[in-house]
Amino acid sequence: MYPNFYSRELADKIFLPRCQLIAEAAADAGIAAYRGNDALFLIDTQIGFCQPGAGLYVNGAEKDIANISEFIYRNTGNLAKIFLSMDTHHVHQIFFPSFWRDESGRSPAPYTIIAYDDLLAKRWFPRRDEAWAEAYVRRLEEQGKYQLCIWPYHTMLGSVDHALQPLLYEACLYHSLVRGEPLRFVLKGEQPLTENYSVFAPEVELLQTGGKDRSVGVFNRGLAEQLGSYDRIFIAGEASSHCVKATIEDFLSYAAENNPELTSRLCILADCMSPVSPVPGADFPLIAAKALEDFAAAGAKVVRSSDY
Repeated sequence: MYPNFYSRELADKIFLPRCQLIAEAAADAGIAAYRGNDALFLIDTQIGFCQPGAGLYVNGAEKDIANISEFIYRNTGNLAKIFLSMDTHHVHQIFFPSFWRDESGRSPAPYTIIAYDDLLAKRWFPRRDEAWAEAYVRRLEEQGKYQLCIWPYHTMLGSVDHALQPLLYEACLYHSLVRGEPLRFVLKGEQPLTENYSVFAPEVELLQTGGKDRSVGVFNRGLAEQLGSYDRIFIAGEASSHCVKATIEDFLSYAAENNPELTSRLCILADCMSPVSPVPGADFPLIAAKALEDFAAAGAKVVRSSDY
């Protein structure tokens, strides 16, 4: 069922891609019978989230990687296109320790929550863009979004942990060679003044302070339209409590406004995603489970990869 180079045991290993071996296997597979028109939308399936020991490793992600890889091999004939988002950061962004300091000049520890009240009480100070940073924290709370969480440094452009998890990269490369279809990479998260959980849009699109406006991102309508051209859109990746959840929420909102029929074409691979572990004040696994219930109630299909 799977190419002879594939081994599930490599899901938690970092290694160089075996491109020639994969190309030879793909050439042997042929493409004549592969005419399906489904899409696979993978969210942030990168070393920084999926490798045990990585800065923002999501517990269980290596199992998700193996499940996704096997789903790709089993469904090469049905999957016309693979879309891959790449969480892409730089060191001085609003959700990293380097952006903030306390009155002693120390940066916050990872997983510190910074609320707008903390800024009013002078517990934390931005090291740069002070007025805009305060406007962002305030706007998050006004919109009912997650409060600002200081994350461990992760998936910074140029780092090893920015790359796709190797086992999955090989599966995607195999699919691309067999189907003769380029992979579609979507970079997100480089704007320094907003988090970008959703692939479609940042947490905040417009900041306002002192009578001035500052755009920090817009909705990626083109991506939504591309995905909407496929018969089914399978979605998976990391983390179910954050980037996957926010991306699905945005896609369902787009569907409701533009083409409600798209909702029933969305297939969420529940065994191919995992939540961020709980932190004080936020039970992320519970939030992720509730989100799946809400998505199913809205008309999306919550399924398991083993069903296909």
